[in-house]
Amino acid sequence: MNLNIQGGITNKKEALESILNNHDVNVLCISEHHESSDIKFLKLLDYKVLSYFSRTSCRGGGVCILGRESLNFSKIPFNNSEEKSFEMCSIKLELNKECVTIFSVYRSPKGDFEAFVEKLSIMFEAIYEPKNKHILCGDINVNLLENNKQTKILKNILLEYNLVASIEEPTRITYHSRTCIDNIFVDFTGLKSLAVDTCVSDHTFQLFFFEEFCNNNCTERFFRNFSENNVNSFIDLVSNTDWNNLFYDIQSDDLDKKFNTFYEKLKPIFMSCFPFTKKGKVSYRKKTNWFNRELRELSRAVHEMQQVNKRIKNDLYIK
Repeated sequence: MNLNIQGGITNKKEALESILNNHDVNVLCISEHHESSDIKFLKLLDYKVLSYFSRTSCRGGGVCILGRESLNFSKIPFNNSEEKSFEMCSIKLELNKECVTIFSVYRSPKGDFEAFVEKLSIMFEAIYEPKNKHILCGDINVNLLENNKQTKILKNILLEYNLVASIEEPTRITYHSRTCIDNIFVDFTGLKSLAVDTCVSDHTFQLFFFEEFCNNNCTERFFRNFSENNVNSFIDLVSNTDWNNLFYDIQSDDLDKKFNTFYEKLKPIFMSCFPFTKKGKVSYRKKTNWFNRELRELSRAVHEMQQVNKRIKNDLYIK
C-alpha cells in the first residue's frame, strides 16, 4: 500500500491502524511522515519500520517503508536522498521464492524536478537488477493525467526500466483540482491495484496486490459511487429540500432532535445518489479487539461524507 499521509504520522496512528485493520497489507510505503530518525522505533499493530529517510535541515517530508514483522526482507545500503527534491528509501523482499525490490520516493511541490530526475536515474543504476521484480511507490508531484513536459520526461525514464503506472485515476482531489500525483509503478504483470479514498489524508491510498496471493479468503468489496453525475444529483436534491422546519422550529431548542431530523432527511438522499457498487476482491486480516463494529460504522460514515465534501466545488445554498 502507498499513502501520502500529509501532515505527519504522529496524530494519525489510530486512523492508519484502522485502515490496515481492514486490508490485508504486507508492505506500507508512507510519504510525508514528518518524523525525525526516531521513526525507526514506530510500531503499528504488527508492522515495523523496515527502511526510512528523515529530513535534518528542514521540517516535514520524509519517507518510510513499514512491513509485517514476519516478512523476509533485507535493507539496501544505498541512499542518495536530497531534501524536498528527492527523498527515498528501499528494501529487497523475498516473496514466494521471488525477489522484489520496493522503492518509496517523495518529491515536494517545491522540489527541483531536474534534480529528482537525475537522482532517480542514479538510484536505478545502483539498485535495479533485471532478474528481480521492482515496485516504485510514492508521491512525485507530477500529474500523470496531463500530457506535459514533466510527465513525458518521467514516463520515458521509467520506461527505460520497464516501469509503468498502475493507477490512472485522480489520487488527490481538492475543491480546485483532481490530480494523479501518487502512484505505484511496476515492471511486471499479474498485479491488481485500487485507489481508495481515506479520511487520513486528502490523498487516496493506492492498494496493490499480486493475483496469485488473492486466495479463497478474498471477499468482495463494495464502494459507493462518487461520480460527478451522482454528486451533481446529490447537490440538486439537497438544495431543493425544505429545511425550514429544521432551522426555524421555535418549538424546540433540542439540538439532538434537530440533528436527528436533519439526518433522517439527508440519509435517503445520500443512499439514493451514492449506491454501493461492487469493485474487485480484497482479503481481510484478522481484526483487532479495539476496532469494534460501532467504530467501523462511524468511521465509514465520516469517510463517506468526506468524499462528498471533497467533490463539491461550490457552496450549497439551502433553500
